[in-house]
Amino acid sequence: MSKICQNCRFLGKSQFCDECSDFSHWKLSHDAKVFSDRGNLLIISCSSDLPILTIELYIKWYTLYKVFPDGTFEKVTFPDCDEHQPSSVDHVPNPKAVKKFADDNNLILDELAYEIMVGRWETEVKNNY
Repeated sequence: MSKICQNCRFLGKSQFCDECSDFSHWKLSHDAKVFSDRGNLLIISCSSDLPILTIELYIKWYTLYKVFPDGTFEKVTFPDCDEHQPSSVDHVPNPKAVKKFADDNNLILDELAYEIMVGRWETEVKNNY
């Protein structure tokens, strides 16, 4: 797992920093490799000191993942949608519900994961393509 010390980031370091003893500012790096309990890579295309909400790099999704800055994660069920729409359809979470959930819970929604969810929602649920 690649971790980056936010304070040492400005010194040009991009990997685990063993010189810094203050671990309160660890940050998950965009090049971190975090795998789900099913062994699939989780999409992490950003760096954040807040938890990142993301999905597996896979063709079907069964849950969302909240990835913490230390690389640990917890599963998150697909959130309900307030707009009289389903929370998910055939393993595709409703992107509006996911975005609202991330905003309401102070999570960083991984942009690439979000774009993939929107694309899948538009093609499979909305049949726009």
